Amino acid sequence: MNSKRVPSRALALALAALTATGLSLTVDAAAYASPQKATTKASTGKKAATPVGTSTTFTPTVADPTTATAEELIAGAEAAGLPAPTTAPGTGFVKQTDGSDTARTFLAQAAADDSTAGGEITRDEILARAQSWIDQQVPYSQTAYHTDSNGTYRQDCSGFVSMAWHLSVGSNNNWGATTWTLPNYATRLGSLDDLLPGDMIDKEDQHVVLFKGWTDSSHTTAVIMEEARPGTNARQTTLSRSYLTDNGFHPYRYDKVIERRVNTTPSLNGDANADMAVLSTDGDLAIRNNIGAGDGFGTSQTVSQGWANFLGNPGQGRLYFADVNGDGLKDLVVHSTDGDVAIRLNLGAGDGFGTSKVVSQGWANFLGGAGKGRLYFADANGDGNADMLV
Repeated sequence: MNSKRVPSRALALALAALTATGLSLTVDAAAYASPQKATTKASTGKKAATPVGTSTTFTPTVADPTTATAEELIAGAEAAGLPAPTTAPGTGFVKQTDGSDTARTFLAQAAADDSTAGGEITRDEILARAQSWIDQQVPYSQTAYHTDSNGTYRQDCSGFVSMAWHLSVGSNNNWGATTWTLPNYATRLGSLDDLLPGDMIDKEDQHVVLFKGWTDSSHTTAVIMEEARPGTNARQTTLSRSYLTDNGFHPYRYDKVIERRVNTTPSLNGDANADMAVLSTDGDLAIRNNIGAGDGFGTSQTVSQGWANFLGNPGQGRLYFADVNGDGLKDLVVHSTDGDVAIRLNLGAGDGFGTSKVVSQGWANFLGGAGKGRLYFADANGDGNADMLV
């Protein structure tokens, strides 16, 4: 937020119209900055240590890097001799007009817990990144960027959300998206009631905050994380629902947020260490148990054979590993080219998998080839059993 912000084009037109009729309008750009509750610190438990960062001053390419429009950013970058910034990236997702994102929630598969810049990110990581700036007490600034293990981001409200979402930024967009361009990375939700932790609440011509939760079941008071204004540090505070609605704030969800990551390298013996499953071109399926302590994997033990047509190539079946019965062991899920999905339960003790049991049929068009669907397996409801995600 910047109290010296020249009003947006829409607001300027409204002011002009009022002036022409002899009326006047008073706009208090800093009104939002009066929280109802004192700032508090809270840890998400995601990161064990607070990153140590440094702040560096810079000269923005635009007069107001916090709330500049896409057109202003592009013109500013051109005047500075920099490449045009990306202000409306393609996400690879189809936005839902109702603001829902059920169809894209679990589509990410990653071996690591941390996101990459511009990539998919979990809600827990968004909150942990935001909390790290609060823990470091990063001061608000439109003309400084903060560098730490989260990356390099501008120290104002929109830079804060850009950092929390782990957006790709650079000097050509002044190290962060703006209140006007952040919605290009997101889907607008139908109601404040649809907000989930890690979503944003944006007053596009003035200020943006990160949503953390509600203080009550009636959703009357929101817990938010923000860079507020000059003279303050990154903080957690609260804003009333009435304030948000009365002052034109809108709820948004980042298009690349995911609920959790699907671990594609399973623990096959139940010891919580990721083991290596080897499917050879001759169709042998072998297991190499994790030795632990980062010392790699043990000797190969063939546990099943006959899978030469399940290497995932076009026209071939697919194998998945997921705990489908909640016993802590990753079972073998077989997706055949005829569309059958069968389960072979993990026998434990490294003894491989049991007999096949077909549990679903009709998935021949979901083998991941060109123009085809894909099946995923993950615990979608928190009951400890892997569900099938279509």
